[in-house]
Amino acid sequence: MRIDYLEVTKIVAASLILITIFGGALYYSQIRPTRAQPNRLVIITPSQLKSGQEEILKIGAVDDKGEFMRTRNDLVEVSILTHANASIGIKGESGVIWSEQLHGHLNDGIMEILIKGGGVETVTVTVRQLEGETPLERAVSLLYVGME
Repeated sequence: MRIDYLEVTKIVAASLILITIFGGALYYSQIRPTRAQPNRLVIITPSQLKSGQEEILKIGAVDDKGEFMRTRNDLVEVSILTHANASIGIKGESGVIWSEQLHGHLNDGIMEILIKGGGVETVTVTVRQLEGETPLERAVSLLYVGME
């Protein structure tokens, strides 16, 4: 049995190239800084909403670590895109005011509003900042309505 030095050299070179590629990728993944997310708004929705049922939506301002910023009292706009008459509401002195778009202030970084399903559909909920001390990225969430 004779050793083919050319084949052994090719195998060793290919192995070194693969080790270099995987080693570099591993090294880069360990030294690369994690990308911090900017301060943003979040929407906490119920997992599903029965048609005609009312549930609470929580709107909040979170920092780059995902923690609520209790110092925020920004003015935000909450809107829904609906096809079957779902609506959002806020409690007032004369009862609940229902609409497809509401304005309200965060209180210690959080705001709670009501949502009512109007039929079987997927509702899009959006929140954007209207006024505040520093910018917050908007939030978008989908909510399934009428699922049993």
